[in-house]
Amino acid sequence: MKKVIGFALAVSILAVGTMFFWGNGRGFPFLSAYLFAMFFCNALYGLLSLIFQRASIYQYEQFVYDYKPTIRGYCAKYLVMAVFTPNYYVQKRINRAPFIVNRLLALIFVICFWILGFTTGMIYNI
Repeated sequence: MKKVIGFALAVSILAVGTMFFWGNGRGFPFLSAYLFAMFFCNALYGLLSLIFQRASIYQYEQFVYDYKPTIRGYCAKYLVMAVFTPNYYVQKRINRAPFIVNRLLALIFVICFWILGFTTGMIYNI
């Protein structure tokens, strides 16, 4: 039951959070706002991962794999999974590369997510 309540709470938080993108009647459609939020959250988290790569991987693993079985723990798990999963898996893979190649690939990854976010915004003339 705690999982269901945590999941419902996480979906509600995401829904309310993406409603802010509607703004003055010419914002994003409801489901497209999820993509926009995911792209920009991943881009910002990717920028953080450029400096603290192992810490960002560790933080994701703490939220997703080592959570406490409470409603708050499940809610945090599902929120983090919904927003930061692509960044985690890419950062985990490029962490094995040599330092210079690692940072170059991480920078390209962040730039790609910024482009995806701005492209999504340009589709809806935001």
